[in-house]
Amino acid sequence: MLKRIVTPIFWKTVEKFVRPRHVIGPLEKTALTRIDLKPGELVEVKSSEEIRQTLNRKGCNRGLRYDHGLNQFCGTRHKVRDRLDRIIIESTGRMVTIEGTVTLVDTTCLCDMNALGGCPRQDPVYWRESWLKHVGEG
Repeated sequence: MLKRIVTPIFWKTVEKFVRPRHVIGPLEKTALTRIDLKPGELVEVKSSEEIRQTLNRKGCNRGLRYDHGLNQFCGTRHKVRDRLDRIIIESTGRMVTIEGTVTLVDTTCLCDMNALGGCPRQDPVYWRESWLKHVGEG
């Protein structure tokens, strides 16, 4: 219970006095980039500056937010786990269609709760294809 109270207060304080929680980009509107990645293909995560150039002023690429925690994956190589075509929005239960998005092997949730005991869900991170470079077959 205490974690649910402390975590939002912590992040509001950090955003106000230290730095924004999310990487902010220069774009008004972001474009769809598709490189049609398939499961098993090898990709490299682009640099944080290359990714920043694909983001809008809210830190999103077509609604998918990119935050500072994902910078630790920049320059690393991973195999594509799966393509995402549809997801269910937990807060509404609505199924939505998404394009140009994949999950990668060994990239899981970097939840805010890590500082307060960890995240039990270990959800895969969603990656826009515009944030990745195709390297070859895995």
